[in-house]
Amino acid sequence: MDDQNVPIDIHSSKLLDWLVSRRHCKDDWQKNVFSIREKINHAIQDMPEHPKIVELLQGAYINYFHCQQIVEILKETEKDSKNFLGYYSSQRMKDWQTVISAYQKDSIYLAEASQYLQRLVQYEIPSFKKQIAKSDQGISDAIKKETEYNKSAQLSKKSYEAELEKMQVPGTNIRRELMALAADLPTFFEDIQRQIASLAPAVTYYRNFREYVMGEKNSKSSELLRLLEFIGTHDAEATVFEWRSGKKPNGVERPLLKLEEQADAEEEDEIDFGDHGEAEIDFGTEDLDFGDEVQIEIVGDESGVINDDIARGDDALTVLEFKDSLNQLRSELTELESFLAYRELEENADMGVYAQLAGVSRLPDNLDSISVDAIAEWKNGALVIQSLLSDTQKNHLISIRASPQYVEKLVEDLKEKHGLENKYKQLEALMVTKQQSERESMAKSKAALKAVVASTKTLKKQIEQEVSKKYNNRPAHIMGEIVQALA
Repeated sequence: MDDQNVPIDIHSSKLLDWLVSRRHCKDDWQKNVFSIREKINHAIQDMPEHPKIVELLQGAYINYFHCQQIVEILKETEKDSKNFLGYYSSQRMKDWQTVISAYQKDSIYLAEASQYLQRLVQYEIPSFKKQIAKSDQGISDAIKKETEYNKSAQLSKKSYEAELEKMQVPGTNIRRELMALAADLPTFFEDIQRQIASLAPAVTYYRNFREYVMGEKNSKSSELLRLLEFIGTHDAEATVFEWRSGKKPNGVERPLLKLEEQADAEEEDEIDFGDHGEAEIDFGTEDLDFGDEVQIEIVGDESGVINDDIARGDDALTVLEFKDSLNQLRSELTELESFLAYRELEENADMGVYAQLAGVSRLPDNLDSISVDAIAEWKNGALVIQSLLSDTQKNHLISIRASPQYVEKLVEDLKEKHGLENKYKQLEALMVTKQQSERESMAKSKAALKAVVASTKTLKKQIEQEVSKKYNNRPAHIMGEIVQALA
């Protein structure tokens, strides 16, 4: 093969070292670059209006090959300044020719161009590619989060609507609606009281059965299901005070339930003291005669607590409103229902302990006379009451009646649930905006990358041509990572 056609292959990362090692450039080439850059900055201050020059000057870095193009343009724009000897008298042309000469000395231009090419390949192009990849990942993440936030918003909406459905309120004015429902709760209590009263035979049956099994002497049947018995024999308004003390109170001071309109009206109902705020009150000068000395008798117990038999605080609540008595009621209903369910199972069984004992001893009449159907009916009645007392809405309303401040907490919780939907919708909209922002950033990065790749390809070709000239036009190829960077 002719040596003239043997290509010169140079790795892009070792291009500058290769030029220095072949003595095409000096080791200290950089010390002269600063003065050349100053000459370029000075020459740029006075340039003719030409579209190609404007395009060249828009580049981030003007190198030797740009300067050559500027000189070629100036040959056209400054041709009138050319004298009869063929020299240009234009200062513009002189400035740029000085730059070209400084660059060509010791091939400084080739070293600078090679270093700049390496920077483009190793840093600039990878940086833009990373920005594009980052924007692409950002778009994917934003799309994913948009879907998640949309789903969360829908779930929050359904959760809020489910809470409203449990509370059986439309949600237009939650506080007013809850207070109105709480005000109507006594009707519910009356229904519960009637159903508990219908279980009186079941309570008696339970006590009689316990006496039969445990023996009359050891039995404490009268203490069983005492609260169920109390509610069944008293009206729904029986207070905790009466349940605890066994007597009716002389009065009841329970917390007031105020509808929103009433609360607002009271806040606006201010006392008008008139316009004479500085006027003094004339109490007169005569002494007031209070008559005989008034004696007030305070009745209290040994601890000093006033005992006027007025139901206050928790004692003023009904047994169906007070948390402790309500929990005890649920416990007694569970106890009764479990007993009745077990007895129904035994009575319906073909064989069993009591079926075998039936042949040995006969049950008392107060037990033997109870049918399986009656037991089943009582059991179902206890289950119905348990279900009613377990209703979410009713439990919230009972808590409101026991403590009107509870409604504020409940309203706040519902508003918070409702606010989650709006919060997730805002986050969803934010992700849509982020996608648009990332797409715009990606478009800018792609445009910048395209321009950098194009200028890198041009610079690569120019350096290859300069190297080729130094070796009698042998083909020169810059290889290595630059190929992947430009792909």
